[in-house]
Amino acid sequence: MKEVVEALEEMMDADLTLAAPCLEAIVAIVGLQPPAAGGQHQGKAAPPSAQLLQRCVCSMASRLGAVELHDLGPVLRFCLLACSKSSAKEVAGAVRASLFLVNATDPRLQVPDESAAGGGAKQS
Repeated sequence: MKEVVEALEEMMDADLTLAAPCLEAIVAIVGLQPPAAGGQHQGKAAPPSAQLLQRCVCSMASRLGAVELHDLGPVLRFCLLACSKSSAKEVAGAVRASLFLVNATDPRLQVPDESAAGGGAKQS
């Protein structure tokens, strides 16, 4: 299983347009199981399949900025649903760093001034 997941990761490294189908295959192979309470499996270390999945999650989260727009939804969904409690903060930070997210009501944004004849922009 590890070799197959590594081969799929190498395919994604070579061509990020294959991200969505490769991630679907990884989920099918590894299985997307929610981690046990507390991020641990009954006091034991996470099984190798969970470790592989988390490595894929962190790897993809760090490359979100390079993912094609039409693949962004499935890749982002994979990263958010498959992350463990221990990697959730890292994944959220990677999403924030990779994608330009702005609140539409952010007062620092430039708003076009449509009332002025000269156009331009004003602060709202």
